[in-house]
Amino acid sequence: MRKRVGIAAVILVCVMIGAGWLAVVSGAEKDGPVIYTTLSIDRIAEKFHDEDGYYLTVALEDWLIEDYNLSYDRITFKTEQEVYDKVSPGDIYAGVTLKIREPEQCSNGDIRAVLKWKRNDLCEIVLLGQKAGT
Repeated sequence: MRKRVGIAAVILVCVMIGAGWLAVVSGAEKDGPVIYTTLSIDRIAEKFHDEDGYYLTVALEDWLIEDYNLSYDRITFKTEQEVYDKVSPGDIYAGVTLKIREPEQCSNGDIRAVLKWKRNDLCEIVLLGQKAGT
């Protein structure tokens, strides 16, 4: 009996993972392939908007700058107005979740490639990490 329950549990987990994967893939098909990844940041450095959209400039953590041998400490990403309205310059967040469009253009969505080659044109902030002090 325990063996059957164990097998049923494994099958259920596989079905749930498969359904989640299919939901991500099917959602990406209309816009092309996308990958979601998290970027550690120090804080929101700046925010601005223009006729093209809403943008957040994030200050990168020192370890990212050192490990990836970057020549800059900030990078700007496009975002939605809903995310834009939640932040102020100077706010400290644990990180941001990026949606990377056309991941094949940046080593299959590798955040190192995005930062090293400044491919922020392929990325959009879709979610803020936990705010410091909350």
